[in-house]
Amino acid sequence: MTAWINVNWEMPKMHKEVWEADGERYEMEISDPVLVVEDGEVRIAMYEEDDDGFKGWVERDGRICEGIIYWTKLPTPPERSLSDG
Repeated sequence: MTAWINVNWEMPKMHKEVWEADGERYEMEISDPVLVVEDGEVRIAMYEEDDDGFKGWVERDGRICEGIIYWTKLPTPPERSLSDG
């Protein structure tokens, strides 16, 4: 069973990422990827808070997700055994 967490109760744990591009330094707080529900569809997204003031859910391709109210951790993939081929 998957337990969905309301964003008003708790947000995913965040960590800081720092990188440089074109001579500029960028910082953001970002979550690990989690499952979210957007318009009835389950998607993989990360919650971001950047130094420009953006706070929101973003998919790996950079698309911003709207109206997210529930999230849950990604399931742990099964371990591969020798009998799997």
